[in-house]
Amino acid sequence: MNRIKLILFDLDDTLFNFELFWTEGMKETMRLHPITCAIETESLFQRFKYYSDSLWQQKTTFNEYRQLRLMKALDDFGITVSKENANNFSDLFNLTYLELIKPTHTINNMLKRLSDTYKLGIITNGAYDTCYKKVIKLKMDDIFPVESVFISEEVGYSKPHPQIFKLAINHFATEPNEALFVGDNWTADIEGAINVGMSTIWINNKKVIPTSIQKPTAIIDTVLDIESLLS
Repeated sequence: MNRIKLILFDLDDTLFNFELFWTEGMKETMRLHPITCAIETESLFQRFKYYSDSLWQQKTTFNEYRQLRLMKALDDFGITVSKENANNFSDLFNLTYLELIKPTHTINNMLKRLSDTYKLGIITNGAYDTCYKKVIKLKMDDIFPVESVFISEEVGYSKPHPQIFKLAINHFATEPNEALFVGDNWTADIEGAINVGMSTIWINNKKVIPTSIQKPTAIIDTVLDIESLLS
């Protein structure tokens, strides 16, 4: 990987433990919000998580996706909720969830060291209204200024679509074979980056079995492992 000039990172579950904070934030929101507080939290969370996962690929907009997963989960408990109340629930969740996010100084220090040698950026599938707020809460905004963060809802393409990778590569005036992508999702991150000619490092601490024959450049357990690979 001696030719690498640019490192692009996934955000959620790559640069921070998204799943942990999302779960804690969602359960706390369910305990607090008037339309969900009377329902046993764990039971509601399991139905909500089911719809959150199953509707992800079907979403048209992030707002509709947020509405629909809550409306369907509550319908399983015989509760009908308006779109307005669903939006209110999502607003409370965003506030609650973002408040929980804390920086990991070992990761931030590593990124600062890498920035001395490489151009750095982020490509993330997510909503424009929250993604960069997560970067700020993680205290990574000095490492990743807003123009270096490519958010699917903002640019109009989601990983693994090649265009979102090409937009980032072109922004940094590099070639695909000079770029490295680091991410945890096999299809969105690794397949997507390989298909545009990038090197890839797959964070696979859950020991997921790949769904295709492509080979990442390396496999690691945590983002902190990349520094030794690049040295």
